Amino acid sequence: MNTLLRPWVATCDETMSRMSDHLDGELRPRTERRVLRHLRRCDRCRAMLASLQRTVERLRDLGASAEPVPASVVDVVVARIRSDRR
Repeated sequence: MNTLLRPWVATCDETMSRMSDHLDGELRPRTERRVLRHLRRCDRCRAMLASLQRTVERLRDLGASAEPVPASVVDVVVARIRSDRR
C-alpha cells in the first residue's frame, strides 16, 4: 500500500484483526473509517468479512435452537477462529 494512504486506509492485517469488533460496532470512529476504506479496496478482506458474518449468523441460529450445542462443537469453532487469526 502506498505509504501516503496508511494513515487513512487500514492494512489487510489491521482489517483482519478488527473484523469482529467491526461487526459488533465496537471500533472507534477513525478506526472504523480506516477499516471501511480498506474493505472498499480489498476483495480478499471483503470475502473474509462475508464469511465471518455468515458464521456469526449461523452461531446465533444455533444459540436460538431448542437443543443445546455440544461442547465439542463449541470447542471446534473457537479453535478454528483462533487459528484463522494467526
